[in-house]
Amino acid sequence: MSEEVRRSMGGKVLELESERLVRIGREQGLEQGLEQGLEQGVKQERINIIQNMIRSGNLSDREIAMYTGCSEDYVRKLRD
Repeated sequence: MSEEVRRSMGGKVLELESERLVRIGREQGLEQGLEQGLEQGVKQERINIIQNMIRSGNLSDREIAMYTGCSEDYVRKLRD
């Protein structure tokens, strides 16, 4: 940015605004990343639980689906 533009447009204000926008962008990116990570963790934990239920050999696909809130098709896919 040229010195003339800085002086005429309040360069300090422009710099502070750009820093604020960068900070907001970083915060939003971090928040989005945390949400995605949490969603992936929950999904993986559900898979682990279903696989453990399958390994126990005590429950049908229908029962596992009912207890976990997943579809029977999803349980069958994990069983295969």
